Amino acid sequence: MSDNHEDVEIGTGATARVFRRSNSRGGMECEKILLPKFRGKAAFELSLRREFEILELARHPLVVSAVTLRSHQDSRWGSYHGLVTHWIEGWKLSEIYSWSSRFSMEFRKLWVGILYRQLSMVVQHLESKGIVHGD
Repeated sequence: MSDNHEDVEIGTGATARVFRRSNSRGGMECEKILLPKFRGKAAFELSLRREFEILELARHPLVVSAVTLRSHQDSRWGSYHGLVTHWIEGWKLSEIYSWSSRFSMEFRKLWVGILYRQLSMVVQHLESKGIVHGD
């Protein structure tokens, strides 16, 4: 992790933590770092590299774009990588649900229709590239 920028943890999953930080160009970025017990292990490093390659292939305005695989060196964990992406400002689904509950059912149906069309466009785009999301 960079010593020059303030890192803010924004999430933790089964194998990695995700941090947000400012980058050297004054913008924001995210970095997915494997949890210590997975760092430097070939299968997990390969999975991170594959995720980077998929994001490179997926290029679409509604899909986060990969920036780089950043190399890290740590005296305890050795050499490992982090997957860096652009930061996209947004809301959690729970926040969207709470926000939308203030509006009429008619508006919410219209709004959900727009989101559904966007999601459908992304899925069609990914399928056209031979990418299938595993979740």
